[in-house]
Amino acid sequence: MASGVTPLTYSWDWGDGNVSDGPYPSHTYTSEGNYTICLSITDSVGCTNTHCVSFYLQKDGKSTVTIDVISDSPTEINNIVKDKAFTIFPNPVNNHLIIRLLQDIPNGEIEIYNLLGQKYNTLMISNTETEIDVSGLLRGIYIIELKTDDNISRQMFIKQ
Repeated sequence: MASGVTPLTYSWDWGDGNVSDGPYPSHTYTSEGNYTICLSITDSVGCTNTHCVSFYLQKDGKSTVTIDVISDSPTEINNIVKDKAFTIFPNPVNNHLIIRLLQDIPNGEIEIYNLLGQKYNTLMISNTETEIDVSGLLRGIYIIELKTDDNISRQMFIKQ
């Protein structure tokens, strides 16, 4: 969660010439390419902090890709469903992503997808903490999905 002397102002630069304000914006990309998303948060006394993430967006045909910021903490990409069963870190990640289960999950299945829904990896998970090698993934935004017998929990991560 962002902290500072309230009120806070938010400035999102989507890396394609468009900007947004507010803590939870949405943005749609229509073109494939390299982008850098930057979030600047400024408090009421002028202290500013900026965090940027670069990625390559690969599209399929004429489709568009929309990013919705829905986290409780707008400075990170976090859980994309309300029933949070695991955490991931570091995010953004370079080579190894750590999955930490927040509840006992016997025989959970992890799947990694790109934003077009193409599956890259499937593995079984039963340990409280598991390390996944993501060094072979291209730079970009991915969805990691944890499936159990009665639940599906998803989160997004950025591969640098």
